[in-house]
Amino acid sequence: SREVGSEGHQPYSRLEGSLFIHTTVMGAALLWAWVGVCLLNVHASHRDSCDGVNSSKPSLQLCVESARELNEGVVALKNQLDKVLCCTEHVRTLEHTVLALATKASVAGQAASEQEKDRPVMLGLKTTDVLGQHQEGNTGRKEEDTKEKGKRQDEEDGKLEEDGRQQKERGRKEEENKLNEEGRKQEVENKQEEEVRMQESEGGMQREKEKKQEENQDEEGKEEGRGKQGEEEGKQEEEGGKRKEEQKVKETCKEEKIRNHIRNSNFGDDTSPKK
Repeated sequence: SREVGSEGHQPYSRLEGSLFIHTTVMGAALLWAWVGVCLLNVHASHRDSCDGVNSSKPSLQLCVESARELNEGVVALKNQLDKVLCCTEHVRTLEHTVLALATKASVAGQAASEQEKDRPVMLGLKTTDVLGQHQEGNTGRKEEDTKEKGKRQDEEDGKLEEDGRQQKERGRKEEENKLNEEGRKQEVENKQEEEVRMQESEGGMQREKEKKQEENQDEEGKEEGRGKQGEEEGKQEEEGGKRKEEQKVKETCKEEKIRNHIRNSNFGDDTSPKK
């Protein structure tokens, strides 16, 4: 909004001031940028000439071109400032128009307010009747709204009650399902434990049976060993008897040979036995 002084004149608006400040800052920044570019170009050309590098353009020509570019930048900045000033004029015109419209609206509002204040005095009793009718209508509408709200509240309470019953029913079913599931799990675990016990019992019986079989096999092995040992001893005794018999036969034969030899040596003697 435009500020109004004590003497009634209008020095400037806040928008104009901010636009002027922004424009000034932009112009200064642009000028410093161009000056920096020129200085960098001059420094670069001077360094190239000192290093013995043949630059495409002399330093003087670079300075001239930089000055030309700076001049073009200044011209462009001036054009931008002109555009900003033109926009500022348009803004000032719009502010005048808005201020005039606001003044007219304020005057019209004050007039309507005064007419509204004077209206009950001019109407008299009719105004009271109309106000009473409006009050009755408002009361009836309030009662209808209250009834409608009560109906909606009852419906909502019924829905909440139904939801509560359904929730309880779902909770009861879930609890039953949970108990049934736990019962089934317990039954399965009991069956598994019973099977394990039966398997352990069968394993114990099998081990006992194997132990008895091993004992029987050991006993049979011992009996068989004793039988074989007896047979071996019998064979050895029989072989010993045969050897004794053969020894006796050999000794008998030897004695017979000796007797024959003695008889042969005494052949001429009548007392010798005849063959």
